[in-house]
Amino acid sequence: MVIGVLTHDASFGALVRDLACILGGWFAVALAVRLYSQAGWWRVVVTWLAGITVGVLVRATIVGRWPGAFYVVALGFTALLVLAARMAARTRLHPRG
Repeated sequence: MVIGVLTHDASFGALVRDLACILGGWFAVALAVRLYSQAGWWRVVVTWLAGITVGVLVRATIVGRWPGAFYVVALGFTALLVLAARMAARTRLHPRG
């Protein structure tokens, strides 16, 4: 999102708004599916797909338009971040050697 704000000449307020929408959607769905208290990849996938979708829908309501490109980029970057974080956590919890 920071890259998007910088490349689109958006304000700091736009960054905060977008982060709040995306993180709000993520944590609302995570709470509903108990992502942080129960194991299971399906919980991660549901949280990712539904949480980002909810966040982008809330953002679209605030902004007044549905930017499909923003949705696709949000899904892509959050997928990469979630996978990287989970791989780092797994490596840290189960080191080889």
